[in-house]
Amino acid sequence: MHSAARHRHSRPDEATAPETKGLIIKGGWRYDLMEWFHGAFTFGSQMRELRRRTVALAGLQPAEQVLDVGCGTGTLALLANQRVGHTGRVVGIDPSAEQIARAHQKAARRHAPVEFQLGVIERLPFPDQTFDVVFSTLMMHHLPPGLKRQGLAEIARVLKPGGRLVIGDFTRKQERTGRAARFHAGGSNTHDLAALVTDVGFDDLETEEMAPARFSIFPGAGFVRARKGQTPTVANTREVRHGVQDSERFIEAARRQIEANNQHMQPAAGRAQHLVETLQELLAIVPDDVTLADLAVGWQTLARPLSQHEDRPVAHRRQTCAQLAAIAAPLIDAPGSLANAVRAWQAWQSAYPGAGDPRQVALAKTFARELAELQAAR
Repeated sequence: MHSAARHRHSRPDEATAPETKGLIIKGGWRYDLMEWFHGAFTFGSQMRELRRRTVALAGLQPAEQVLDVGCGTGTLALLANQRVGHTGRVVGIDPSAEQIARAHQKAARRHAPVEFQLGVIERLPFPDQTFDVVFSTLMMHHLPPGLKRQGLAEIARVLKPGGRLVIGDFTRKQERTGRAARFHAGGSNTHDLAALVTDVGFDDLETEEMAPARFSIFPGAGFVRARKGQTPTVANTREVRHGVQDSERFIEAARRQIEANNQHMQPAAGRAQHLVETLQELLAIVPDDVTLADLAVGWQTLARPLSQHEDRPVAHRRQTCAQLAAIAAPLIDAPGSLANAVRAWQAWQSAYPGAGDPRQVALAKTFARELAELQAAR
């Protein structure tokens, strides 16, 4: 999956593992052993077929530059290296030092000049328009909704105009039947991934399904293939970067305010960190033209009670909205729009459909109530 070590020849176990909100898979050689076991006894040839189809969808050509985001122990990156040849370049990034160390070992045994380094999808350590192809396989289901969008925007940044993105992931648990329903790993809905890829600006989109094997617990997989527009989008990239910078300033201000005002923002142990992480996730989801001023208008509106006898969780949420509006105020130099605030809350509600873990269910319920209030206030 994903940022840090820029020095190509540094040892991965000497580097500091980057922080990410996505799930980090570890294990090194144990991970490869587990994959071998699945291939020999439970999946058959399905994992090899998944990788083969991933590479085929990319249409790799000699001399192309390829990035594998969430490369794990490097198996797909090594396969891609065979296609681009000695004139090409393949880079794999992952947030786990164990996985990167194992990938280096495998590349050394094969005398393959593949570059592996620590990195996170939300902060890809490469210049704009570097790669012809970016892969992401069996990784998207490890990311919370906001991080998916942020990561895909980063992928678009490092792709050249006309560059290809190929995403492959297991089908969702809810869609599995028969023996495949016993497979524990998470997955993604191909339609949802395709919509998100389109939303961040990719076009020429294609999807493909890989059906589960009849006598296997392999759960099936879905693929999304898309291209970055041929016209460079430097202005759009600057807009996104500006928004991210504003978000980071706001997050830092929120962190300081939380530490200085525990009784309002941290009613229980761990609440401060939870709130900061949630804010980071939500700010990555808002439409690009929604500003911090727009969000402040929404928070100010939601801070006003509708009655004198509201439930305690609703009253606490209103208190939090008032605090967020106050934190944002010094960073705002233009009036906000309630209409744009409504669009932000609509994006948040869409990102949390009301199913999944208890946290997502609670957020979905909160955003549905708040969206109704904001729409009524317009």
